[in-house]
Amino acid sequence: MNTLLICSYLHDVLEDTNLTRDDLINKEIPEYCVYIIELLTKKDGQSYLNYLSQVKGSYYAKTIKIADICHNLKTSKNSQKDKYLLVLYILNH
Repeated sequence: MNTLLICSYLHDVLEDTNLTRDDLINKEIPEYCVYIIELLTKKDGQSYLNYLSQVKGSYYAKTIKIADICHNLKTSKNSQKDKYLLVLYILNH
């Protein structure tokens, strides 16, 4: 299966579930995919700008985050749109 597809499907799994890195490895998710998923996971106490910098450093993580933000723009309330547009600007510059 394609790396981008695997990571896209699983990009929120470490934030939104009790699954861990080791759980993903044990479920035979390739380690390089787990690494990308970890990049897409904002850590407790991590600033959002630091998180975006981390994401921006990986082609796969950046591509997935941009797609996620574009989806959020289509489905979010107007109050969130400025935030999402700023994130897109940061990731693209």
